Amino acid sequence: TLARHMSYTEESAAQCRGFVICFWQMRTLSQRKFSAEFIIAADGCIDIVSNYADKVIGFAGMSRTDFHHRMDPPTRFLGARPMPGAFCQLSGLDAAAAMAHFLPLEAVFADFDRRLFFSLPFEESKAYFKHFLSQKTRRCRPDRFTSLFDLLSEEAPPTAEALYHMLELGPRTCQRLFAKHYGITPKMALSIIRFQRCLQQ
Repeated sequence: TLARHMSYTEESAAQCRGFVICFWQMRTLSQRKFSAEFIIAADGCIDIVSNYADKVIGFAGMSRTDFHHRMDPPTRFLGARPMPGAFCQLSGLDAAAAMAHFLPLEAVFADFDRRLFFSLPFEESKAYFKHFLSQKTRRCRPDRFTSLFDLLSEEAPPTAEALYHMLELGPRTCQRLFAKHYGITPKMALSIIRFQRCLQQ
């Protein structure tokens, strides 16, 4: 199984409360080459993912669950899982820029020092990464859209029409705002929320 070859852990993101769900890391447990295939479930989030093997870090979101994601270790990843909507609020960019795409972190935040980040020992680079995100969120409060998925996960409307009514928005306006803030449709957002609830149960 994958667990024999890979280690995955999550850590609290209290310093970025309201914007980041967790920090996570994944690494191979040995230097032996192997090919792994696993599932990445769509959750509406646009993660920040750093790949230490390729020395790249950036935003990447999944609008659909990938049931056949491949990885060719050895490698190591560090990431943050922002709330759905947080990418748009913090960057000022439409979520479509990073949903189903890879957008380098320094293309969004020019003050992120990628060379320094990858030159540091792992624990120090993790501390630099956490501090950087805490500074980006320190003076901010989650807006309506960054907070919305939490609200919907408690009691998701049964249909997209019910969601429009709950948000007091017309269908076209709601679809446009969801595309901007989440990079997905309202109907897809509801499907993701129901799927995530099933996984938790």
